[in-house]
Amino acid sequence: MNQPRSLDELLENIVQWAGRIESYITRMDFDAFMRNQMAQDAVIRCLEVIGEASQQILKLAPDFQAEHPELELRQAYRARNRTAHGYGSVNLETVWRSATEAAPRMAAAALKICNERREGS
Repeated sequence: MNQPRSLDELLENIVQWAGRIESYITRMDFDAFMRNQMAQDAVIRCLEVIGEASQQILKLAPDFQAEHPELELRQAYRARNRTAHGYGSVNLETVWRSATEAAPRMAAAALKICNERREGS
């Protein structure tokens, strides 16, 4: 059985995977994204990993979401479930919005929290 990862590792994971999304879609608009199945698959996978890290944070520190609502952990986990279990019904417009709006916002919040936790320790 895997050891539970620390809260800091999970937050850093969110930052890293959101960074991957950015690298995959940089200089890409929505139309280009719609034509690029490899980018779609990569972004969906990254969103799933971010959602899984979010769920692990919720389990590890149940009060963390209330303390940091800007992190949108529950929304990320729900999005992960929709893409992971969508069985072919993934809405690529929603994926694009998540990649270009929610993931960068979540990464910025996670990075800020990581920095605050480092400064506080």
